[in-house]
Amino acid sequence: MLNSAEILNSVDPEKPAWARFDGAWYMGRYAQARLACGADAAAALDYYLETGAAQRHSPSPLFDEAFYLASNPDVGELVRVGKYRSGFDHFCQFGHRVLSPHWLFDDRLYGRIYDDMSLENLDHHKCFGRYDHYLKSGQFEGRTAQYLFDAAFYRKQAVASGVAGAEIDAAGAYAHYLYRLQSGLPELQPSIYFEPKWYLQNNIGAKRDVEAGLFGSAIEHYLCNDRPELFDPVPEFSEAHYRKTYGDIEHAVENGYFRNGYQHFLTFGAFELREPNPRIDLVYYRDKNDRVRDDLNTGAARDAFAHLRLIGLPERLVFASPDRMPAIDEAAAKQLFYMKARSNLAILGRRKLDFLPLAAPVISVIIVLYNRFELTMLSLASLRDNYAGDIELILVDNASTDDTRRIGQYVSGAVLLRQDENLGFLRAANLAVAHANAPAVLFMNNDVELGHGAIAAALERMNSAADIGAVGG
Repeated sequence: MLNSAEILNSVDPEKPAWARFDGAWYMGRYAQARLACGADAAAALDYYLETGAAQRHSPSPLFDEAFYLASNPDVGELVRVGKYRSGFDHFCQFGHRVLSPHWLFDDRLYGRIYDDMSLENLDHHKCFGRYDHYLKSGQFEGRTAQYLFDAAFYRKQAVASGVAGAEIDAAGAYAHYLYRLQSGLPELQPSIYFEPKWYLQNNIGAKRDVEAGLFGSAIEHYLCNDRPELFDPVPEFSEAHYRKTYGDIEHAVENGYFRNGYQHFLTFGAFELREPNPRIDLVYYRDKNDRVRDDLNTGAARDAFAHLRLIGLPERLVFASPDRMPAIDEAAAKQLFYMKARSNLAILGRRKLDFLPLAAPVISVIIVLYNRFELTMLSLASLRDNYAGDIELILVDNASTDDTRRIGQYVSGAVLLRQDENLGFLRAANLAVAHANAPAVLFMNNDVELGHGAIAAALERMNSAADIGAVGG
């Protein structure tokens, strides 16, 4: 096989689909290349081959140089001693036959799922490895090359966000998704098995790492971070519970057969109806719902877990015995609370929460917001239900990027102070105090649910003696 310089310079129309150098993308991605080449996109390839490859640059979004070298340390050593120009150079000459070029393409999985993906058959049809087949045909046929990416699912999300379906179909859903990830546009959900937005908000350190530029997206963080046991991909799967419950999985992960428990679960565990977390019983879910069995038999869902997330939860199908009382740890409790908040949105969207005071307000309530719209709405509903008197509600939006920006469609009568940057809780709360007019002020987090009569009890206690200046829950 040709080396990277020969294959990238080749004009052969039948060359591998992965043998692509994208000059415009390359100069947009690497500032040093942009400075060296100016506006000359044609010079970018020469720069990449002479300089960029040695600096671990990728030639296009279809190949991830850093991932390839990290996944194959023996190749990294060969590159270090000068046997190959780069990881991509090795992939061009040998790696394309057996190795994964990108964290979103699993060469071994693609070969195991599809019988026609033997190397002998690929050679017969003049395909340069499984990745070449996937880029040319597989992604258009809806084949699976990584369980966290579903071409049909992604296409639906992208079209719903305003992308033209013809644009996706022309590029291929996989290629379109990779380019979108590096375009700065909001990250869309790639499959029913991964929620980027939830992932960043609920896994400690993930959002910080992405914002710091250590990873380009939530899904890249999940698939490439060096502590995969610490992160959960969706609310309904607990990595800690799965590995603790099944000792064979722990052993398999420790010995390198799987990256984490979730990889095993998507490969085998979901079909074996293993528990994804303490509160979900997939056996019970399948056996107690005729709809589940019918849908699985007809192929409407790949497995019971996918069915639960896609259909069961929205339609409130039972997924555990009522008398089952699993141990709920803090992480599980947070997930349950979030699920409750999310499910309540459908109710709260029907009628606005009205906080318009009809008389002088008895209390000013200050809530600082930064994303987590679902939790905010649950807290506001709790506030309105908790106290029937006049409330002056002051909301400070610390430059939220989620549906918090549309909170005016759900709440009326509130003072809304929008900020251009995240001021933090303290500065935002102090800003709001200047707008408070009631004799008492309540500072309330946007992720709490008030207990029955809490505000009335606090006001009663506050007014019970002249020397009481503050009351806490």
